[in-house]
Amino acid sequence: MLLIGNYITFTLKMKEAVFFFILGFLSFVPGIFGLNCLERDATNCTEWGCTNVNSADFTATTCGGSPTSPRCNTKYTYTTIDDVAQTSNNIDTYTVMTECADSSVTGYSCSFSERHSAVCNNYCTTDGCNDPYTHTVVTATATSCVQCTTESTTDGCYNSPPAATTCSSTSHQYCSTMHTVVLDSTGAVSQNVVFRGCSEWDHADGCWADSTQIQSNATLGTSVTCSKTCSAAGCNSDVLPFTDLKGSGTICKSCESKHGGCDANGGVSDITCLAGEEYCYSQVIYTDGDYYNAANDATNYGHEVEIIYEKRGCRSAAVTASCSTVTSDVAGSNLNVYSCEETCSGDKCNNEWPMRPRCSQCSGYYWYGGVRKTESDDDYITYCKETPPPPDKCPDPSYQYCYVSEQYIADGDNDVKWGYSQVFLRGCMKESAASKCTDYKWRDDREAHGCKFVCTADDCNLGSTAAPIALSAGALFVSLVATASALLSHLN
Repeated sequence: MLLIGNYITFTLKMKEAVFFFILGFLSFVPGIFGLNCLERDATNCTEWGCTNVNSADFTATTCGGSPTSPRCNTKYTYTTIDDVAQTSNNIDTYTVMTECADSSVTGYSCSFSERHSAVCNNYCTTDGCNDPYTHTVVTATATSCVQCTTESTTDGCYNSPPAATTCSSTSHQYCSTMHTVVLDSTGAVSQNVVFRGCSEWDHADGCWADSTQIQSNATLGTSVTCSKTCSAAGCNSDVLPFTDLKGSGTICKSCESKHGGCDANGGVSDITCLAGEEYCYSQVIYTDGDYYNAANDATNYGHEVEIIYEKRGCRSAAVTASCSTVTSDVAGSNLNVYSCEETCSGDKCNNEWPMRPRCSQCSGYYWYGGVRKTESDDDYITYCKETPPPPDKCPDPSYQYCYVSEQYIADGDNDVKWGYSQVFLRGCMKESAASKCTDYKWRDDREAHGCKFVCTADDCNLGSTAAPIALSAGALFVSLVATASALLSHLN
């Protein structure tokens, strides 16, 4: 009996020792009882470095499952996506996500699927170690606004508003004022209604006319309402009426788009400018330069153009039309960043790239690709030569010149036949070139002729007046005064 008792005691002690050994061992093996890792996808971080979030948004949580080698992972992905809807056909996407992982690797594990697509996983083994974000603790507090309403123009809310008081919700970060004047059937003022208070949204300022109704849904009259929103505490204390919301009568194109042109990422609209704003404004910031790329042909003159920023709108004063270099030789690539801006007078005049000419753009062929064109074809030579389309914005802001050119080969009777192409082109150019005519004569007396006119003024490749440029003499053109009109008159 004593032996059995000793054996039982020994067995219990052995089990206890094994238990504490395993417990101590497991304390060095994270994840068996649950490794705490951040688990967030790329949509949780909308700004670079995730500086617009609270630290509480990234609390580590216990990973599920039974991983063999538990790790916390930070996954960095850079990919280029083909998208035929984009002018460059490539969209670069950079994402950072955090996750629980099962990996035998600790530290970085990086790979390239293509020369411009890479993934890096950074594995670590302690609680919350996969936190790559730069946290800014954002504590939202309600702003203070003037808060009152009146139906009288002699009341303090109208002409001497009270002091601002704290808004009722932390979502209220703006102050607004709305002033409605109700008109009776004769057009006379029958009522004034004023509201001042807090707003969750930055509403667009302005005035409009509408129908006003009372609670019983019977039409009370026609109303003219002006509203204004601002972001500083107590800023909605303006004395009424809003004289600074008068329109100037000038209409300009309006848009603002970051990292892409307005046409692609931000709709262009027509806006009425404020009183005193008599100019239309346009600005574009873009990359450009002669770059090296072993994988691609040097098409399009070797330019690499991406629009970084575009803005169109109203201005109270004219700016000096200019283009300047913002950043040179980015990443040692010979690509530069340029900024161009200008103002103009006239409704919707800011619809083109600043500091760039508008060019007529078309292609006309008598023969093309082994097929004879007819007048029913859109690219028939007569269309581009005699009835070209009106000038329009070039494909991107790097185009600085307009041109018109004609090329053809004629036989002895000057009749264009199979094998002798005839081409008439109008369009945009990136590089400068001399306006000139060239001729070539073969041994059998056949002659090849070509003329190109290059200009920099709006509409200049449609035959409008341009500065005279001396063209080189040739067998066909002995001398030619190279205004666009003179050249085109000769070519026609």
